[in-house]
Amino acid sequence: MSPAVAPPARPAGRYGDAVSPRRRRVGLALIAVGAGAALAYLLWAGLYHATPPVRGGLVGYEVTDRSATVRFEVIKDADATVLCRVRAQDADHVTVGSAEARVGPPEHGERSVVEIVVPTSARPVNGELRGCVLADRPRALAGGSW
Repeated sequence: MSPAVAPPARPAGRYGDAVSPRRRRVGLALIAVGAGAALAYLLWAGLYHATPPVRGGLVGYEVTDRSATVRFEVIKDADATVLCRVRAQDADHVTVGSAEARVGPPEHGERSVVEIVVPTSARPVNGELRGCVLADRPRALAGGSW
């Protein structure tokens, strides 16, 4: 068996003072708390966006020379009122018409199919459901991209 070899000594002043065990534990604890908070936020955000209050899906569309009839399904709480935006596009994917439909609680339940005629400025080739939001959320309605 060979004799135990001591690790080489660190050159003085080159690497700074050795970190105390207490300081190392505090640093690791802060990293663990930060990682736990980040994980909790990711879990919350994932679950929140996995179950939106309103869901919509395109059922179909029919086009004529100057309009598109868009049919879509909305799934929401029975007492909620939602606002859905649809658009029609031409062959170059340029928006040639858009419209909004309000789906309220009196005439519709939780699941309903809505049909809306979108007047267009040119011959459309498709109709698209851009999205649906709760009508009482003006912040979501303010953006033009939904």
